[in-house]
This record gives sequence, C-alpha cells and structure tokens, in this order.
Amino acid sequence: MTSALPLLSDLFGSCRGFLQREELSVDARAQLWALLKRAYTLDKELYAQTWVPYLSDFPQHWQRPLVKLDDVYALPQARELAPFARFTVSSQAMHQWLLENDSHVYIAAALELYDEVKPQDPSIELWMSAPSPAWRASGERFEVFGVTSSGSLCAMWRRPSDDELEEPAVVLFGDEGEIVGIAPSLTQLARQLAYTFDIFDPSKLIYDFRQDADTERHDPHDFDISEDTRRYDEQGHRILRRDVSSEVWRQTLSQVQLPPRAGDPPTMHKLQLRFAKQIGAIFGHIPARESMVEPVRELTAAFKARVSEAQAGHSELT
Repeated sequence: MTSALPLLSDLFGSCRGFLQREELSVDARAQLWALLKRAYTLDKELYAQTWVPYLSDFPQHWQRPLVKLDDVYALPQARELAPFARFTVSSQAMHQWLLENDSHVYIAAALELYDEVKPQDPSIELWMSAPSPAWRASGERFEVFGVTSSGSLCAMWRRPSDDELEEPAVVLFGDEGEIVGIAPSLTQLARQLAYTFDIFDPSKLIYDFRQDADTERHDPHDFDISEDTRRYDEQGHRILRRDVSSEVWRQTLSQVQLPPRAGDPPTMHKLQLRFAKQIGAIFGHIPARESMVEPVRELTAAFKARVSEAQAGHSELT
C-alpha cells in the first residue's frame, strides 16, 4: 500500500496533534476516532506495528472512554483497532441487545423488558412517595427499561454530573421497598449476565450474600450448583434459578472445551454456555466474579443514600 503512505503520514501528523493536547473534548475524541478508523482501513499491518504502540504511550487520554458506540456488535472491532482505549455503548444500543437476547434474560430472571426505555416513568415518583422539589430540580432521573415478575422496576440511573461518554448505572426499585444496585454500567451488566441471569432478583444478585455479614436471609444453595446437581435435575424448573459455579465459567470464558458432567442440565447448561461465550466475544474480558462484588456494593450504598435524601426532602441540587 505504498500509495497510501503519504496519506497515512498526514493522518499520523494530525493524530500527533490531538495527542499533544492537554485534554481531549468529546468532539476531539470523535474526530480522533474517525482518524484512527481511516488509518486502520488504509494499512492494518502498519497501523498495528506503528500506530498502536505510539498511541499506547498516552495513557492520560484513555482514562475516559474514547467514544460511545451506537452498535454493541462494533465493540470487538473497536477493541482490535484501539486496544489501549476504553469504549462505552449507548443505552439505546444496549437496550436493543437485551431485547434481542430476551429469551435468555426472561427465562431465568423473569424480567419483562419494555419495547422502549421510559425516561419519565411515573411509577418511580410513586415508588419514592413524592420526592423533594430539590431532587426534581436537579435533573437527576431514572429511566425504567423493565419490570420483574414481582413488580420491581429496573432503571438506568442518570445524574447531571455524569460524564456524557460514560454509561448510566443500573438499579432496581424493589416491589417490597428494596433499593438495590445492579451494575455500575450497562456493559458491566452484560458481563454479569455471563455468570448468572438472576441479577434482577435482589436475593440472587451477582455478589454472594453469604459473604455479607449484615445479611442472614440466604439459602446456602442459592448461588452455585453444588456437586449434588442431580437433585436439581429432578426438579427441572429449579435449575433455571441457579447459577453455574465460577470454575465452570472461568473455563468456558477461556474457550476451553468442557466435557459433559454427570448431572448437568443438558438444555439449559448449553444455553448458558453459548450465551456466556457470546458475551465474552462481544464485550471482551469478563472479570472474575469476586471483582464485581465491591463496585455493586458501592453502587447500592450510593443509590440508597440518594433515594433516602430525595424521600426525606433535604436533597441538594447536584
């Protein structure tokens, strides 16, 4: 691609100009992303050998997401093109992806996904028992995108102080008054689905309540399928409410071919494995289950505090 070298040289000069800036605005990041895609298209080999190492030497610019993508399935190529950067996905694209995989989510989590996200769902204000005027004026809002079989509302939590390139957190307003953080971001929600479909049920969230000293209300069999899986097989509907052991997922997500295990539910097990592989292929590295615990707990604490302020009538403008 000798003929492309002069153009690549010009593009590289423009790229260098962006990277020498102290900070990149949202518009500048979008322009840089368009530039990188063009250079990648012109000569992928040269881009990988020269551009990627150079770009990796500017970590200060990659702490924020480079861009927010409007297509979930564009994530793998984006990571290949810019392995040094972070990417987020628009809420519309993530909602569409969830709808496409509704059968996976609904079977185990009993979540009814709305066809469209509801930015101003009156159910939230009803749940919060008329929040304070200060909270209403803050611009903070909860966009409901689904309801569980028990009536709990799943929503995206948008705050005016949020970086516009970041994704909203996912929270749940429980039908019995629970205030629960589900996932710190939409893509993290997808990664959690690789471990369990029951994240929309407050009693079966991604973290293990058995490790929480403040919680006593758990069933010792609620989280991992034990070695004694046969007794669950005899009650097939209960299998749908169980998570698969962390070790099984670690092997699966590492693309290791798992031998059949005695007692594994054949249909549901294959469905879960296939879906987990799809999530890994689209959303990239899936962290260990244990590393997801603290972010969810922190989100829950912040969510509880904010709702309490709004209900008490002394919340401050954000």
